[in-house]
Amino acid sequence: HDMVTMNTTRVREREEFVFFGERKFKVTLAVFAKEDLVFELIMTVFDEVRRATMRAFELDISHVGIPPY
Repeated sequence: HDMVTMNTTRVREREEFVFFGERKFKVTLAVFAKEDLVFELIMTVFDEVRRATMRAFELDISHVGIPPY
């Protein structure tokens, strides 16, 4: 009976340890995914601003010597 109880306790401890490890991994992955999404959003905004700036700059260059109004 003692051996069965000891082994059962160890199995439960291992299961809890594995569960804790999986949970920690999932939380870490979720935090990383959230930060990655925020980074992608910021980069998309910067990219759109850059494109708009380049378009505006190209329009200004095409009007060199000609008043825009």
